[in-house]
Amino acid sequence: MTQVYSGIVTGTVSGTSEPAPVIGFYSANPATVSAGGAATLSWSSTGGTSAVIDQGVGAVPATGSVDVRPVVTTTYTLTVTGPGGATASRVQVIVTPVPLPGEVAATIVTVVSSPGLYGAYYRTAVQLSNPSGSLAFGRLVYHPKERSGSVGDSFLRYTLQPRQTLQFPNVLGLIGTTGNGSLDVVPEGGAVPVIRARVYDDAGPLGTTGVTEYGLPPSEALAAGQTGLLLGPSDVQKFRLSVGLRTMEAGATLAFTLRDSYGSILKTFTVSYPATYYIQRSASDFFDGAVFAGDESVTVDVIAGSAFVYATVADNVTNDPALQIARRLP
Repeated sequence: MTQVYSGIVTGTVSGTSEPAPVIGFYSANPATVSAGGAATLSWSSTGGTSAVIDQGVGAVPATGSVDVRPVVTTTYTLTVTGPGGATASRVQVIVTPVPLPGEVAATIVTVVSSPGLYGAYYRTAVQLSNPSGSLAFGRLVYHPKERSGSVGDSFLRYTLQPRQTLQFPNVLGLIGTTGNGSLDVVPEGGAVPVIRARVYDDAGPLGTTGVTEYGLPPSEALAAGQTGLLLGPSDVQKFRLSVGLRTMEAGATLAFTLRDSYGSILKTFTVSYPATYYIQRSASDFFDGAVFAGDESVTVDVIAGSAFVYATVADNVTNDPALQIARRLP
């Protein structure tokens, strides 16, 4: 027999002459919450000896209440069991969508899922850890190379239980894309996770080679009036140099100065980049055909806005990369 009480469906299964348990009421208050918000499930029943709620809630009293914090719209099924069988009732907690724009808590300046030189294929693994005792959730937003970010950019949601650590082994594959770009961590509730990423190449016969990055808060970007420095490799036959950057939400105007190992200026230029913009190119292309002999330096002066500026140095034999973030000079 199936009965409907105020929109709640109750199913009864009985294999004995004793009556099945009766659920007097089962409700959620509030029935609509924001992601991670609390709703209280309350119920009463008679004739039952045990009860359970799915979706990870577990065993509960035959009459009682419990708080839940869904991050997506979720239906919770209460099943009360007694000598006469089992009775189930369902209630739904609706999670209202969170607007996509949000405050960026950290940026992973370069993420990759694409072929490289000498048979390499680079992927990016992202590891998140919740440092708090409360639920944490949000989005990893991918911004493809050489265009300004937008609210339509692809993203991957994360949900971290208290103190939980999890890894996305190929984050761009999970987002459903390939290529080069940057990744923003946008919390929607709870603590900002501790963020570590690894760009790695698993094409080698001896395992993986790669470089570790950390999620960098916007406050660590080079800002207007500040100067950063990058150093190139000493041996340009063994190593190759690339230069990249990622602007923040106001964009950036940057003045670059390339110097040789003696400090003499080889090339200068000033360029403005739009908001949330990522680019990475070989050093020779970035500096319009400049020839590198070893031990060059790059000075970056921020005229306006803010940006992370970085360099990668990769071994020409093993493809093993290193990452260098341009830090502020005194």
